[in-house]
Amino acid sequence: MLAIRAFRRLNAFSERRPRVVATVAGALFCSIGDSLAQRIERGKEVAVSSPEVEGSSDGGGGGGGRSLSDGFDVRRNALVSLYGACAANFFWHPVFAAMEARFGNSGAASLAKKVLVMNALAIPLFDIPAFHFFALAPRIGLDAAASRLRENYANTVLAGLSIWVPATALGCSAMVPVHFRVPFLYMVDAAWACALSLSGNAAH
Repeated sequence: MLAIRAFRRLNAFSERRPRVVATVAGALFCSIGDSLAQRIERGKEVAVSSPEVEGSSDGGGGGGGRSLSDGFDVRRNALVSLYGACAANFFWHPVFAAMEARFGNSGAASLAKKVLVMNALAIPLFDIPAFHFFALAPRIGLDAAASRLRENYANTVLAGLSIWVPATALGCSAMVPVHFRVPFLYMVDAAWACALSLSGNAAH
């Protein structure tokens, strides 16, 4: 019962302050997604370096493997979280509000238009480039971020379609309340970050 009451309060607050909830969800789920992605990437690094680690380890637990497995890039996580919050507040919340006003909230045609806008315009033309320039560039430099965008753009878009087409079809449908749609898509974004790390396309 406590969980039900908490959800009802969250639902009521979300209806009153959808932009605030979207912003907090953007920061939270981007942080979670990046944390999981970093863990996946560290695991891959340890697996690649394991022959050297085994050959150099001693009773004191030699440095190489421990530094790879224990390292967590706090600055990267903070930048990704900040990007998620800003994108939710200044881009995704207004985009969803505009789509609701323009296309309505019922019918197959309305849903198809929203899915098209998301997957043909918003994600490939804003979200992917913006992430590289606002979350990666401060950490690796503008030139490196631009180079990484050029190299990975096509693969990232194609990989994203397999996740975002069904996700936006569900997230923009009547099954998800309007005030929870941005948070829902940020939950999917956390899974996408892990998928990119597993495929080797994530930045690290």
